[in-house]
Amino acid sequence: MPTKHPRVAIVLPQDVKSSYERAAALMGTSLSKCIANVLIEGRGAIDGISEVLEKQDNPAKTLARLATLCLLYTSPS
Repeated sequence: MPTKHPRVAIVLPQDVKSSYERAAALMGTSLSKCIANVLIEGRGAIDGISEVLEKQDNPAKTLARLATLCLLYTSPS
């Protein structure tokens, strides 16, 4: 089936795939479209993170610090 957009293969744990399959079925869309929509909607956040990381001397270390902060603020007290 021809497409005008590039394709990307991803590997998901079964439980994650099942969550997206459930959501896609409830929305009346395909699994691929559901996942694509999530990625498209999250693009702004990814672009923002990329801009921050581009300005860092050590992007991997900065990303690890950001992940730690996210865990601190989202963990139940």
